[in-house]
Amino acid sequence: MSQALTRSAVFEPYGHSDVYALDNLYFSAFKHPEVWDFSRIRELSVLNLAFLAARGALAASLGKEIRVQGLTSGFKKGFCRIEGKEELAGIDFDIFLPTILGGTPSLVFSRIEGPADSVSVFPGMAGKGFQLVGNWKERNYRILFLTGEELERDLPGLLEWVNEISSASDLRGSFYCRTEKQSYLQFLKGKEETCAIFLQEKERSHFPFLFLAMEYVQETEEKTN
Repeated sequence: MSQALTRSAVFEPYGHSDVYALDNLYFSAFKHPEVWDFSRIRELSVLNLAFLAARGALAASLGKEIRVQGLTSGFKKGFCRIEGKEELAGIDFDIFLPTILGGTPSLVFSRIEGPADSVSVFPGMAGKGFQLVGNWKERNYRILFLTGEELERDLPGLLEWVNEISSASDLRGSFYCRTEKQSYLQFLKGKEETCAIFLQEKERSHFPFLFLAMEYVQETEEKTN
């Protein structure tokens, strides 16, 4: 086999939080082998990590694995504090990442293996994947990735729920919903008038999946009833 056919594709994400830019990078068509170089991200970026975990899960479903290198000390320091980080699938880190014990973890990662597992971050969803929930740098995160034959997606009901909880708890931030063929972006404005949802059609390069990411500041106590 020629060297051109075996050469790795190298991706170099930045530390920005533009979900469209992250989407275009992390949900691009697979190349193999892939190397992801995180040397440009100075500290833990929850959204970068969430998108990376989603790509890793997609890769694992195809029997592939992506390699991550160049983690900076700031990123490693935050990443090692995540409970359940060892459950990430489809990702091979080039260094040992120990678990930091003591204190309450600010972020918790957990695998979802099917209907028997509880999806706590968003209601009415089922499938296989992971959820990442917690807070970092004074911002709260609810992140969910699902795929598989059991995948259930009530998107109208989900968007209605996001509007309700945003208004009830005065959430300020953003909500991003991505399927294999569309994306939805909504800026949360709390008790203000509901913001429009921005819809984009996407080129289908993956099998059916659902990726949800809510990043917000909560101004008042959350009401769930």
